[in-house]
Amino acid sequence: MKFIKSAVNTVADYQKVVDNINANATDDIVKIDFPVTMVYYNYFEKLILDEADFKSLIDYWNLYPDLLSKINGLNINYPITVNSYNISNQFASSISIISDQAFFYFIKKFDS
Repeated sequence: MKFIKSAVNTVADYQKVVDNINANATDDIVKIDFPVTMVYYNYFEKLILDEADFKSLIDYWNLYPDLLSKINGLNINYPITVNSYNISNQFASSISIISDQAFFYFIKKFDS
């Protein structure tokens, strides 16, 4: 039996694991070394301590499959600059956004 250890920190890392599984004709076993940190689409982080926590998470996703299908189709070439103007105090400003996470939090400010 061949063991391959991989860290999954990006979508590309995840794809490497999937490609590795698909490359073998035999049944593959994926072992997760806990604890792991799950980062959701809204950048909320949840620590998964053990296999029981992981199973609970999978059970939850099975109840609410739409949570796994959040739109993830917009690719932005960072950095971007957002210019704004406050008409009340006639003040112009700009902000440089350098990542998806920073952009998410920038947009989220308008939600509150």
